[in-house]
Amino acid sequence: MIPSNVIATIPRRATASAVKEPTLSIQYLSISDNPISSWNDVDSLVTWFPELYELSISFEPLASGIPPGATRNFVIARLPVLRKLNGTEVTERERTDAELFYLSWIGRSGQLSENDTEALHPRWKELAAKYNTSTEKLKQAAENLGSHMISVKVVKLHGAITRQQPVSISDTGTTLRVLPTMSTKVFGMKLKKALRLSSQVDPKALWILSTSESGETVPLRAFDTDPLHDLTWSGVEEGSLIGLEL
Repeated sequence: MIPSNVIATIPRRATASAVKEPTLSIQYLSISDNPISSWNDVDSLVTWFPELYELSISFEPLASGIPPGATRNFVIARLPVLRKLNGTEVTERERTDAELFYLSWIGRSGQLSENDTEALHPRWKELAAKYNTSTEKLKQAAENLGSHMISVKVVKLHGAITRQQPVSISDTGTTLRVLPTMSTKVFGMKLKKALRLSSQVDPKALWILSTSESGETVPLRAFDTDPLHDLTWSGVEEGSLIGLEL
């Protein structure tokens, strides 16, 4: 564990040294609160720690230049054997979504040569083979992934919430694009950032809402309380209205 040590860069391990030196069998690494801001440094972790199963790392320095809320997806996609990130388990479903999202982003990031793409994204060829795609098909992959995403609207609720009792909505709401296979915990992290909340979102504070014929907004049901269950467990679908109890 080497948090808060002002580590700003992680050099890539030379291929020649990897042959001569023994493999580092470290499976857990904490480098949180270090100013690591380049994705090249994240890619370098694989060259030093090929068996890295658990990682703690600060997302904020890495967030520049990528889609909002995508940092966790990108870390998972770049580290092939990672099983836990910042204390949250990486499920097989989340890995698939993360890797497809990463591939789609590569396809939208400009017309680079194959060599340049591989230099910027060392796992690109591996993932392209895994999902049966190529440089020419990446834009199509992006469209395919986009077709699986849904739009939901989140509104803030104040006071105690009771099922089927009308509630007062205090804002116009925030619309988010999400994958229905996203875990409730990751959705909460996305909400925390999008709504600029000061604390993590408890699944118990989330409600599926509905609008009655009289125009009142009523809570239909609370979210599933298991943070590792995906959004479909709670009945989230295209156009869902979600209430966040503050």
